Amino acid sequence: MRRSIIAGSLCLLFACGGTPDGDGAPADAPELIGERFALDYGPVTIQPGQEGTRCIWMRLSNETPIKVRQMHNVLSSSSHHLIVYKDDMDTTEQLTPVDCEPFTGALNSTGMIAPIM
Repeated sequence: MRRSIIAGSLCLLFACGGTPDGDGAPADAPELIGERFALDYGPVTIQPGQEGTRCIWMRLSNETPIKVRQMHNVLSSSSHHLIVYKDDMDTTEQLTPVDCEPFTGALNSTGMIAPIM
C-alpha cells in the first residue's frame, strides 16, 4: 500500500498563535495513545517585509493507513499560517522548501489531496 505524503504550505506573513499547554494539547484533551509520528523541517529564511508561500512534500514512515487525531506545530515569529494536506497522489518527496501557490491543495477536485490542518 502506498504511504501517505504530507504536503505543507507555509505562508510567511506575521505570527499568530494560541495559548495551549506545554505539549500543545488543550488542558482537557484525552491522553494520546498509539503510535506517534513527527515531521520537522526548516528553518526557512525570510527577509523583513518579504511575503510568500513555501511548500514541501514529506512522506510519513507509516506502513499502513493512519488516522491523525492531533497535530502540534511550532512556527517562527515571521510565520502566519501552516497548512498541512494529506496527499495520496504519487508525489515525489520534496524536502527543500520551494515557492508555490497558496491553498491549491484545498482546491484540488480529485479527492486525492485534502487539507487536514
